[in-house]
Amino acid sequence: MTVDAGLPGFVKALPAHLTAEDTEYLRHRGIFQIPATGCRNEILRAHFQFVHPLMPLLDIESFIGPMLQSSPPEKISLLLLYAVLCSGAAHVEIGVLHALGYQSRKAARKAFFDRARLLYDFDCEPERVSLVQAFLLMTYWWHTGTQHKDRRFWIREGVSLALDLGLGMDLDNCGSKQKRLMKRIWWCCFMRDQFVALMTWTPAHLGARHRNLPMLTLEDFEVQAFSDPIVDNFGQWPLVNSRETRVQLATLCIEKAKLCVCINRILEARYSSRRLEAETQMVTILVPKRAAVNQYEVIEHDHELQAWYHNVVDSSTLDLRDAVTAGPDVVSIQKGHLKLLFLTALLALHRPQAVDAFDVRLSASQELSSRKLRETAEEVAHVAKRIQDLEMGTHMNPKGVSLYLPILLVHLQDIRPETGTLKKSRLEKYHDCMRILDSIGGDAVPENLLPMKLEAAFRTLNVLPSTRCTIPRQLRMSGEQFPASGNEPISLLSNLGVVTQFEMDFLQDLSACAVNAGSGSIQPRFERGGEPRQEEREATGRLVNDNTV
Repeated sequence: MTVDAGLPGFVKALPAHLTAEDTEYLRHRGIFQIPATGCRNEILRAHFQFVHPLMPLLDIESFIGPMLQSSPPEKISLLLLYAVLCSGAAHVEIGVLHALGYQSRKAARKAFFDRARLLYDFDCEPERVSLVQAFLLMTYWWHTGTQHKDRRFWIREGVSLALDLGLGMDLDNCGSKQKRLMKRIWWCCFMRDQFVALMTWTPAHLGARHRNLPMLTLEDFEVQAFSDPIVDNFGQWPLVNSRETRVQLATLCIEKAKLCVCINRILEARYSSRRLEAETQMVTILVPKRAAVNQYEVIEHDHELQAWYHNVVDSSTLDLRDAVTAGPDVVSIQKGHLKLLFLTALLALHRPQAVDAFDVRLSASQELSSRKLRETAEEVAHVAKRIQDLEMGTHMNPKGVSLYLPILLVHLQDIRPETGTLKKSRLEKYHDCMRILDSIGGDAVPENLLPMKLEAAFRTLNVLPSTRCTIPRQLRMSGEQFPASGNEPISLLSNLGVVTQFEMDFLQDLSACAVNAGSGSIQPRFERGGEPRQEEREATGRLVNDNTV
């Protein structure tokens, strides 16, 4: 027996083990307040246009089809629906969320996420594949704090359950539609695991014995025409109305899986695990390996990344040499995401060796890493600027700055204990880093103020070596500010070589970019030709949405 409780016909009923008190509590928490059809379809469109292409967890026919039938034989998971709504709300037009009664994008996403988490806590989803799908989508939400069920919890649960289900087994035999979906879900687990490891600097759960499993192929994706009901109702979606778009997006996803294999090797070769403890809290993080660095290993991984990149560039269907050269269509956006992920992998590979070389005579391999790091930082800035030019900000997650920041802040965890003057534990500093990432992604911050908020973050964490403020007073942020760091002492991190000069130049350029957005008076060094458009300088109300990386 199950509990209907007024759910729409396309949603699975709640399990019978729920008591009347449980059901009433769930009702009080908004579990049964599923968005009306029009708003729901807009949020679903955003999910399938901006999240699904590089995280193809769902079978579109099986997920959307039941919504178009009065009495569908197969219904969808309510927990999974809310996880999809949470991810889609990151990209949908803000007016849709206002129509649902939410004051901000973050408020809407938190509401949908909390409902999904509540359904999990009440053990409302018996279908374990749906749980894996939902868990992976729930990693897109990051909330400030040190609660147990954070992004690392959801990726751990998703990967563990996928291993229990054997989703990584028998990947060579994917003749049926269901088996092809299982293979995609498995590789989504692997890709998301590496991404979360890279963005939170915690060890990945999947490693060497998983990265050599049969790779995704075009045959594993939904590239054929959809059924008439799907086309009739959602034919305006690029993913539905264009086979060419589906093939391009599937190819990008395959390339992302291959890139994540490279990232897994880099994290394994260049970083080691370290446990941080503070009172009752404990976390394991990744820190750069310091001893006996094999310079040939670094070069080998660099060649592997370059081979991946040139293979994509030489492809007949894709070209990442300038990943965001056209308008903000769905393919351009995913190309931009993939380009930034590639650049982040380069940063993760070369930065430890370049930072170790600070103020000493450089070896040939250290010179290589320093040069690569400089070029990569400039390219990240270029792609981020192009994203801003094309008004893709709401749909590009993560953005160049948010991808760059974790690479820089990871070294906060590697300060020698004898410095002594820093009051916070390493674990506290780690959580500070994560909170700053979340704050930079706040959806009440105009995009042209992002560089100022980034600089404030660096100053709060005592990363900037100079006490001179680079942000003009008239452009300072109103409202929420990062707390001042005492009397702005000389940066211990700079003295230890944690921040390199060109990274400080990069931050200065970002600040100059903010000034340029406000007055048009300063031109950043990394800008590659062309004056910013008038509408770009006036876009003070556009929102940043980087907390869904």
